[in-house]
Parts: sequence; structure tokens; C-alpha cells
Amino acid sequence: MQAHPLQSAIEMLAAMPAFVEGALARVPRSRWSHKPAPEAFSLAGFDGATVARERGYLEQDAKRAAQEFAAARRELVALLGATTPADLARTATFMDERVTLERLVGTMVEHDGEHREEIAALARELEEAGWK
Repeated sequence: MQAHPLQSAIEMLAAMPAFVEGALARVPRSRWSHKPAPEAFSLAGFDGATVARERGYLEQDAKRAAQEFAAARRELVALLGATTPADLARTATFMDERVTLERLVGTMVEHDGEHREEIAALARELEEAGWK
């Protein structure tokens, strides 16, 4: 039996903090802010260059930021776990578009997937470069 789509989404969202922590554990702390190219991101600032600058990601302690992310994500997962079908059908405006909560959750899962690919590639690159 296949898991309910919402349950699968919640599981994927819940798993992201451990994925981030794992990437940080694989790369020495001294390399967390390393950007392999000017337009690239770092493990300390993997949410886009403009957002990273605005939020000061490169100046943050990546371990602490990952812990804060994990706490916020646990809160989100708990809220989503209590949603009803009626809640999922509710609409709001997000980035000038009308979306349901269900679609917003799907967007979050997609966004996490993009970051997973970026983080995994960067961690591999830093490991292969011998940053031990």
C-alpha cells in the first residue's frame, strides 16, 4: 500500500534537517563557507546568493543555523501532521499566485529536493578536493 501523499511529503520535509547535518558532518567546519565559484553557494549559505547576503548566511555559524532549521522544521511537520483535508484545500496567495496549502507543501518538497542536490554536489566536491 502506498503512503498517503501528505504523509510522504511530511516524511520528506522531516528528513531534510538530518540531510543538512550529514552534509555538515562530512565537510570540515573550515570549509563550510567555501564557494567553489563566485556564483556558487556554500554549505553555510545554500539558499541563493541574494537571500544568503540579505540574511547573512555566510556570517552565521552553519551548525547553529542547521539546528535552528531543524527546530523550525519539527514545528512545521507537527502542524502539517494535524491538518485535515479541509485545511489542505484552503487557499492563500504565495508569490502573487493563489495556492492551496497542499500545493504549498508540494512546493516545499520540491524546493528541498533542489537543495538536496546542490548540497550533495557541494559536499562531494569539497570531500574530493581533500579539504580534510
